[in-house]
Amino acid sequence: MRYQAALPPEQGAVYRVIVERASSNQAATVTGIVLVGLGVLFLVQQAFGFEIGHYGWPLFVILPGVAMLAAYAVGPRAAAGIAVPGTVLTTIGLILAIQNTFNLWATWAYAWGLIIAAVGLGLRLQGERLGQPKVIRTGIGMFEGGLLAFVIFATFFELILDISHLGGGALRGTIGPAVLILAGLYLLLRRRARVSGA
Repeated sequence: MRYQAALPPEQGAVYRVIVERASSNQAATVTGIVLVGLGVLFLVQQAFGFEIGHYGWPLFVILPGVAMLAAYAVGPRAAAGIAVPGTVLTTIGLILAIQNTFNLWATWAYAWGLIIAAVGLGLRLQGERLGQPKVIRTGIGMFEGGLLAFVIFATFFELILDISHLGGGALRGTIGPAVLILAGLYLLLRRRARVSGA
């Protein structure tokens, strides 16, 4: 916007037209991918008797996310901002698909860490497209932090508390504490490396 205000009126008009066309192309790309995905989904339902209502509804979250990522991938620099909602929607849709298919709704106790990681991944993609090192660093930090939170809480809830009844008792008693120790060591070593580099 600051750049646009500095332009002469005739160049500013051209700039506005270019931005409007880019936005229109992004919307068309997202809508087109969603419609194609829905069409394929309904064809699969007809051909194989796939029950969309029970198993397929998370696709209505996944498809817009994938469409946004596709628009980011093929779009201009102005499309960089849709990387974050694209990664978040896709991640939430995949989490919902796994939870719905295997009836693992209790995993929300730690699955939220993946959403933080998805925001970080989106910020990194956005920063790389726009050439913003600070945004890239923030994205990497959020991605690593989200994954670490997911691993730690998944270990605690599944291998120690066994909220989803997925693992055996002996396995839980050995692996759970080991993963927590490794995560703690990672945090300590990472902090030490940052202090050394500062």
